[in-house]
Amino acid sequence: PREGEVVLNDSYREMAAHYSAAVLPGRVRKPKDKASVENTVAHVATWVIAALRDEVFTSLPELAAAIEVRVAAYNTTPFQKRPGSRHSVFVSEEQPLLRPLP
Repeated sequence: PREGEVVLNDSYREMAAHYSAAVLPGRVRKPKDKASVENTVAHVATWVIAALRDEVFTSLPELAAAIEVRVAAYNTTPFQKRPGSRHSVFVSEEQPLLRPLP
């Protein structure tokens, strides 16, 4: 691909077509293009890692289950400046727009 040309993974392109969504990827090595996403990922990672730092896991499924619990807790934590949580916004605004997968 030429510099600046967008090349999408086939599965990603098919998913976007299924949901009639436009894909607008951020530029490579340009974190300011996606600052809010980068910030949220860093916040969730810190929140999960901090909660699990003293735990000892003996298997990957055990670790995955603990991470799932922490992410669910994060998603149900109330917003500070508006009503609801990430989960309630998903259920009320986003989930009704999802279509069954083929």
